[in-house]
Amino acid sequence: MDFAFTDEQIAFRNEVRAFCEKEVTKEIMDEIYVKGDEHSPSFYKKLAEKGWIGLDFPVEYGGLGKKQIEMAIFREETAYYMAPMMSNEINNILTHSILLIGDENQKKEFVPSVAKGNILFCMGYTEPGSGSDLASLKTRAVKDGDKYLVNGQKIFTTNAHIADYCVLAARTDPQAPKHKGISLFIIDMKTKGIEIGPLWTLGGYRVNTVYFENVIIDESTRIGRENEGWKALALALDIERSGLVYVGKARRILDETIKYLNREKPECLEPNHWVSEKLNGLLAEVKAARLLTYRVPLMQAEGKVPNGEASMAKLYTTELLKKVSTTAIEVMGKDALLTHKSMRNLVNGLFEENYRSSAMGTIVAGTSQIQREIIAKRGLHLASK
Repeated sequence: MDFAFTDEQIAFRNEVRAFCEKEVTKEIMDEIYVKGDEHSPSFYKKLAEKGWIGLDFPVEYGGLGKKQIEMAIFREETAYYMAPMMSNEINNILTHSILLIGDENQKKEFVPSVAKGNILFCMGYTEPGSGSDLASLKTRAVKDGDKYLVNGQKIFTTNAHIADYCVLAARTDPQAPKHKGISLFIIDMKTKGIEIGPLWTLGGYRVNTVYFENVIIDESTRIGRENEGWKALALALDIERSGLVYVGKARRILDETIKYLNREKPECLEPNHWVSEKLNGLLAEVKAARLLTYRVPLMQAEGKVPNGEASMAKLYTTELLKKVSTTAIEVMGKDALLTHKSMRNLVNGLFEENYRSSAMGTIVAGTSQIQREIIAKRGLHLASK
C-alpha cells in the first residue's frame, strides 16, 4: 500500500504553502482579532481569486473540480498556517448539501456565487437543546400552501451576523422518527422575523444566537424533498469531522515549540530528557492522526460513507490538539501565555490562542462523548439498549 502523495498532489501542496506564507500576514490576523470574526474579507477575496473557495466544486458550477484528497491537503495546510478559513469551511460544507440534494435552479443560483466569493452562508443546525444530537432539533417549519412558517432558535451560529443566507435544518414532520422528519432550507438572512444576538467564545471569536419568529419562506427555498434533509446534513458533517484542521494546527504548534526550545532551551531536546521524550510521543500521535484523517477523504473518493471513521478522526485529533497545546505551554513556560496583544508574544500569540480554543474542538460538531458513542454503534457495531 502506497501512502505517498502523487507528484501533482505534492505540487498543489507546495502551492498552498507558498500562498499561505505570503498571504497569512500579521495584518490579516489582526483584521480578524479586531472584529472578533473568524472571517477576513481581504483574505477571502484572495482565496476566491485562486479559485480555491470552489476547489472541489464541479467545473460546471464554477468550481475547479478537484478531488477529495486535494481538498484534504488544502484544509490541512491552511490550518498549519492558521489561516482564517472558517467562512470557507462553512461555505464548503453547506454548498455540498446543495450539490447533493438541491435542484438544478439552486445549484446554478448559489454554487457559482459561492465559488466567486460573493455569498457567505451560516449553518442553522445547533439549538440550545440539540447540539451533538442534531436530530433532536425542535425548530419547526410548518407548510401552508406553497409557503412555510418557521419558528425556533439556533445557537452558536458562526457568521450569522455577516452571512447572506442561512442553511436551516428544521422539523417538517413532528410525528416522524427524529431522523426522518427534517428538511433543509436556504433562507435569506434579511427575511423579516430573524433576530441575531452575539455570543463570545472562549477562543475569542463571535458566534450568535438566531431567533426565527413567524418567518415566512417560499417552498422553493427547500433543499431536496420534504423530510429528507438528514442525509445531506449527516454527509456534510462527515466533512467537518474529518479532523484535518486539527492535525494541521497540531503540526504547527509542535514545530514552533521545537524551534523555540532549540533557540532558548536546547538541553530540553537532548535524548532521554523528559521534554524530548514527551514531544517525540506527540509527534508519533500526530503522524497516526494524519492517517486517520486522510482515510476519510479517501473513503469519500471511493463513494463510501465514512461515518464511524469521521468520528474516530474527529475524536482523536481534537483531543490531540488539546494535548499538544497544553504541552507547549508546559514546556515553554510563561512567555507562551502571552496573547497577540503583547509586544513580547511568541508567534503572534499562537500558543495562548490555541491553548484556549483547542477545548472548543472537543465540543463543536459533536462532543468527544458523542463521537465515542457513534464509534461504538457504527464502527464497532455495539448494540445500544
